[in-house]
Amino acid sequence: MSTGGCEIMKFCPHCGGLMTPTRKGGKTLLRCIRCGFEQELTAGVRREYTAAITTDKSLRVITTSRVSEPGKRELRTREELEQEREEFYEIALELMSSEEMGEEEGGEY
Repeated sequence: MSTGGCEIMKFCPHCGGLMTPTRKGGKTLLRCIRCGFEQELTAGVRREYTAAITTDKSLRVITTSRVSEPGKRELRTREELEQEREEFYEIALELMSSEEMGEEEGGEY
């Protein structure tokens, strides 16, 4: 895999957070993910953020063939799905209950 262009990241001059490209009002800006500081994206900086990536086609992973081949996929019955859902909710309620009890006692989970 090769990248054309610069591999550069911009950081916020105020807090040091990562500046990511975003669109606002028809303009492209760099916005800090930590403090929200915004800076207009100039043509020079835009070139620095542009990267061309090429991959070897032999390295690609094909994942849809197993799903689309008949007989390869085991479907669960409605009853099995309902049972799984009930078990999930029971566990979630128990976890929430234990977290609430831990918070009320002032202890850790």
